[in-house]
Amino acid sequence: MTDQPLTADVVQTKALTDWLLQSAIPTIRYKTRTELIGYSADQAVTERAAIMREGPVPVLLAQQLENGAWVNANNYYSPKYKSTHWTLLLLTELAGSL
Repeated sequence: MTDQPLTADVVQTKALTDWLLQSAIPTIRYKTRTELIGYSADQAVTERAAIMREGPVPVLLAQQLENGAWVNANNYYSPKYKSTHWTLLLLTELAGSL
């Protein structure tokens, strides 16, 4: 963005990027840096570490059962949006890890 002329689009994009970087959700900050700005994962280490400490990822991980499943160990797909399958899918989207 530094080599681009200062147009309304550039100003609007910068404002949007700055707004995303101020998010309380660490995944949004991490994905903004790595997917929009172009930082490598190594350059976004602070945000990556925050994903596991704050926001929705630790909440989801705290709901995991002792056997490693979520909600029902006998059915990994249902109930829809709450079961192991759906929780793992959401953790992936949130850049969380087990």
